[in-house]
Amino acid sequence: MGCIASHIDLHLAKWVARKYKRVHGSLAQAYEWLRRIQSAKPGLFAHWEICTRRERSTTRAG
Repeated sequence: MGCIASHIDLHLAKWVARKYKRVHGSLAQAYEWLRRIQSAKPGLFAHWEICTRRERSTTRAG
C-alpha cells in the first residue's frame, strides 16, 4: 500500500502546487502542506486513513 499511497500523494502534491499560490508551485512546499493536513485530519483521504490505521497497528504489535 505504501507505493500506491505515495503515488497518490505525489499527484495530490502536484495538484496543490498548481492550485494554491501559498506554495508557489513548489512540490516540496506542497508536500509539507499535505503533511500538516494529514497530521490534523488523517481521515480526510481514504489512503491516509488506511495508512494511519496500519501504522498504529504495527507500532502496537512491535
